[in-house]
Amino acid sequence: MIKDLGVMKGWSVTPIVLCLVISCGDKPQPDPVAPTTTGAPLPSPVVPAAASETPFSRISVRASGKPPAKTTKPLARDRLTALSALDVPTLTKTVRKLDDAFLDVEWRHASPAVAITVTVQPCLRCLPMQLERWRVESDALRITIPPDLRDHSNTTFEITSISLGGAPAIATYQLAFIAHDVPSFDHAVAVYFADGVNQIRVIASYDGLVINSHAEMLQAVTRSELEQAAVAVLDRYAQAW
Repeated sequence: MIKDLGVMKGWSVTPIVLCLVISCGDKPQPDPVAPTTTGAPLPSPVVPAAASETPFSRISVRASGKPPAKTTKPLARDRLTALSALDVPTLTKTVRKLDDAFLDVEWRHASPAVAITVTVQPCLRCLPMQLERWRVESDALRITIPPDLRDHSNTTFEITSISLGGAPAIATYQLAFIAHDVPSFDHAVAVYFADGVNQIRVIASYDGLVINSHAEMLQAVTRSELEQAAVAVLDRYAQAW
């Protein structure tokens, strides 16, 4: 099981010893059956744009579309220091921790209000980027959900596989709301990637004003916008590490 998975979003920073549980993923669908036609040929199917590239997105950053660079040795402090100096236009940055084998950075997107936390480190104990292997770790991955929401009946938590320029990666989605006197809520996408040598996790979460309902939270920032933000920032690091 994953142990000591670091939780960002304002909680204390700890190394992702699950190795980010990463390797250092939606259920496979059956192949479509080709239709039988007797008349004019059918038009080519329309392929929807990826969620992270929707033209209606309010997120100001985009991924390159390239697969992550392949590393060949564990990241040392000099490389982590270089990564800590990366800039992402339109986002503001705070380096929260940097040591010999761990980097933690928080980025902020103004509108919609999104906090994007990045952790980079050498791979310790890593799972392959295979959905079925990660779904076994569901309980450990849920640690990114605030404790009062983690096991609530209305909390949504999903583990899926995504593509980073053709390379497989794992994403989780969490949505939760409890109507207290001061509402408790959480809306976030986490993306995990490792190449067998080094690993990275990025969590993009809503970080704006108090929300009073699920519907209001989904209007404040959409799932696809959160995924776009997480993937775009991860891409910056995975191209440079």
